[in-house]
Amino acid sequence: MNFPISIPETLPVEEFQALVYERAGLCYRDLPWRHSPDPYRVWVSEIMLQQTQVVRVIPKYANWLERFPDVLTLARAEPAEVLKFWSGLGYNRRALSLHHAARDIVSRFSGQLPCEEKELLTLPGIGKYTARAILAFAYDIPSVFLETNIRTAFLCRDGFGLRFST
Repeated sequence: MNFPISIPETLPVEEFQALVYERAGLCYRDLPWRHSPDPYRVWVSEIMLQQTQVVRVIPKYANWLERFPDVLTLARAEPAEVLKFWSGLGYNRRALSLHHAARDIVSRFSGQLPCEEKELLTLPGIGKYTARAILAFAYDIPSVFLETNIRTAFLCRDGFGLRFST
């Protein structure tokens, strides 16, 4: 999606935030994972959306949550069943990482997805982007990461020369 927009070379942070909200409003889609800040659901959606189109994720997300509604259920599942419900999303390693991470979460964090980046990064399949997305979307903890809407607003400037003033 291309946004015809003119951004001055120096942009106050508050104006950039307003721009992000404006552009996100133009692109907003009512997606099922946006209906709940539940950390497990946020985590599952973030992993499913890695390198997979939204239209493919929507039905798989619903089926996944029906079969694996929480971390404990996922942790107790057999790997073959996890892969069966992941089928069609590609990159099966993501499903196995979710499964291994669920077991870690149950054994190391009493079944609760951690709310600290350092701890999230110890889990299989969670890198900086995913950890920070979980913090922001599930725990409402301010985190620095370039989510798609932010990246769109940022990169719509010719090149990467956008600077912020404070």
